[in-house]
Amino acid sequence: MVIRGEEKYGERFPKYRYEDSPVTCPYCCADDEWIAITILEYERYAPVFYEILGVKGKIVNEMGIYTIQDALRRRGEMIPILEEAFLKKPAVEWKVLLSAAYITCCVMNHFKDVEKDPQAWANDYLYEMTMRNGETMAMPRTPMHFASSKAEKFKVSSMPGDDTNDILRDVGMDENLIAVLKEQGAVR
Repeated sequence: MVIRGEEKYGERFPKYRYEDSPVTCPYCCADDEWIAITILEYERYAPVFYEILGVKGKIVNEMGIYTIQDALRRRGEMIPILEEAFLKKPAVEWKVLLSAAYITCCVMNHFKDVEKDPQAWANDYLYEMTMRNGETMAMPRTPMHFASSKAEKFKVSSMPGDDTNDILRDVGMDENLIAVLKEQGAVR
C-alpha cells in the first residue's frame, strides 16, 4: 500500500472493495474468516483459480474474461461471483486448495491476535506499557522503520491537576494561595 500510494501511481486509499482487482482482494469465507488472494500473473494463475472456485465456465466462457484488463473492466460483475464462491468453504480449506495450485493467499489475521504474535514482538512492532493503575497493555509501534527517526515509547499522560502547583508557582502564586484555591475547588 505504501508503494501503491506513491503520487506517481495515482492510487488513493482507502478503496471501496469493487475498485480493486478481483484477483487481489480479500473474500469472506463460509466460516466468516477472510482470505486474501494475490494473483500477479493473471494468464498463468487466474484460470486455475477460477477452476478451483468452480466459476471458470461462468467467468471465462460466459463472460469472456481472458485478461487482467478484461477482469479490471468487469470487476463490478466478477467480484460478486467470487464472493459467492468463497462462501461455500471455510478459509482454511480454500487456503489449502489455492496453495496447492501455487496461488498466493493467506487467511487474514485479526487485530485481536496481534498481541499474541511472536513476530510482532520480535520485530519490535509492539512493546509493553504500564498504565497508572499498574496494568500492562501491548502498545503498537509503526511497522516502518526510518534511520532518521527513533521509535519512541508512549508515555502515560499526566492527569488533570498533576502539575497545577508547578504552573501556579511559575505564575507567581505562593503555597498558601494555591492551598486556598484547591480548598475552594477552583483548581485541582
